[in-house]
Amino acid sequence: MSLLLIYWVVISLCTVVVFISQPYLLGLILLTTSMFVCMLIGVSISTFLGFLVFMSYVGGLMVLFVYVLSVFPNEFYDFKAGSLGLSMLFISLVFFMFSGLVSKVNLLSTSGGAVNFHYMSFSCYWDVFVFMALFLLLIMMCVSYLVMKKRMPLRSI
Repeated sequence: MSLLLIYWVVISLCTVVVFISQPYLLGLILLTTSMFVCMLIGVSISTFLGFLVFMSYVGGLMVLFVYVLSVFPNEFYDFKAGSLGLSMLFISLVFFMFSGLVSKVNLLSTSGGAVNFHYMSFSCYWDVFVFMALFLLLIMMCVSYLVMKKRMPLRSI
């Protein structure tokens, strides 16, 4: 049951991202989502792998935070009650859809204290992950080349 709760928190945080335009709050949601995903990896696969994934997320978030500090000025968060109600409705809808999916497909099953993910094997999609990693590497190299060529930050002051 606790794994289902963690899944619900991750999915609800991912759906809230659609309604947020504040960069600092987006970074906080990304950090909490990565913490919960790393907890799931630690419980299901290996704690060391979960730790490595968390450390890589934190490194990326540090770079993202420095970039956001240089690009966006300090802005105050304006709270709108209508958007909060709409986001809570959307989160509850996603939760009920996901809980029905878990009960019908038997996505999570525990046997002997270990968690088995029957329908979540990504071993046949390794080429997609390699392509995505190479594509992100190419984008990073292009941005680095543009920044080095002009010898200035991405945003001029």
